[in-house]
Amino acid sequence: PSEGYRWVEREPLQFLDLYFHRNDIPHRPSFEPVLWAKKELPSPDYLPPNLPFQLRILILLPPGEGHLHFLYRCQNCLQKFPFYLERCPKCGSLFLFKPLLKIEPPVLSDNLKLEI
Repeated sequence: PSEGYRWVEREPLQFLDLYFHRNDIPHRPSFEPVLWAKKELPSPDYLPPNLPFQLRILILLPPGEGHLHFLYRCQNCLQKFPFYLERCPKCGSLFLFKPLLKIEPPVLSDNLKLEI
């Protein structure tokens, strides 16, 4: 993973869907916005202007109030899918998927029971 993070570190927001939900994100300046959003580092008073809107909102939300979800949109036909595909099932285009960031509320259910 460390070699992969060195490669991703050049454009960390472009590959956000590949590592956001991992627990081993290195504490380096280029990954700080992600660590702020995950509440693993305290957020600063001033946020950099180039952050995606959804990441800025996650940084400002209290812990547990929302989580980041990814959708993938074909750049040819604009159809959205819940996971990355090499070929679009709708139009057949190859490698034209772009990740979309979506903030979702926490899932709460009264039907779940924790048994110890």
